[in-house]
Amino acid sequence: QAKVQVQAAALNAEPPPLPTGPFRVIVADPPWEYEKRAEDPTHRASLPYPSMTVEEIKALPVRNLAADDAILWLWTTNAHMRQAYDVVEAWGFEAKTILTWVKDRMGTGDWLRGQTEHCIFAVRGKPVVTLTNQTTVLYGPLREHSRKPEEFYALVESLCPGSKVELFARTPRRGWAAHGDEINRFS
Repeated sequence: QAKVQVQAAALNAEPPPLPTGPFRVIVADPPWEYEKRAEDPTHRASLPYPSMTVEEIKALPVRNLAADDAILWLWTTNAHMRQAYDVVEAWGFEAKTILTWVKDRMGTGDWLRGQTEHCIFAVRGKPVVTLTNQTTVLYGPLREHSRKPEEFYALVESLCPGSKVELFARTPRRGWAAHGDEINRFS
C-alpha cells in the first residue's frame, strides 16, 4: 500500500502533457530557476512551484507546437534576460522586440526590487500581426505570483490572429489551449 502511494504521488507530480499544435501564437511563462538561499527563511524570492533550469526550458519541444508562421511571447525577468534569448533561439524563433510590464507596485529582487517584467516578442516565418500604434510598455496590476495581467491577454488577442496556446498557464482562457499544473487554481 505504501509503495502504491509513493508511485501515485510520483505520477501526480508529473507535468501534464503538452497540447498538440500547430499554434499560430504561443505564450510561455517558464518557471525560471533562481539561486535561492535555502538557509535564509526571509528570502523574498522563494517560489511556490517547481522551477526548471535554462537547459530544461530550452529542451521543451515548443518548436513542434508552432505553425510555420508563428508568434512567441516569452516572459522573463531581469535575472534571466540574457538566457531568455537563448530559449527563443532554441525554440526556433527570432526575437523582434520586448514588451515591458510596469506593475502597480514593487515585487521581489535581490539587488533592486522589481516593478517590471519583460516579454520577448519573437516570430518564426512570416506571421500575421495586426499592428496599429501599440508601444513596448504594458501597464497592469501585480497579482498572484507569476500571474500576468488581463491587459496582456487583451493585447495579444488584438494583435495576433489564429490559434493560441499558453504554456505554464495559471488560468484557462476562452479560445486558447492551455498547459500548466495550476490551470484551475484561479478560475
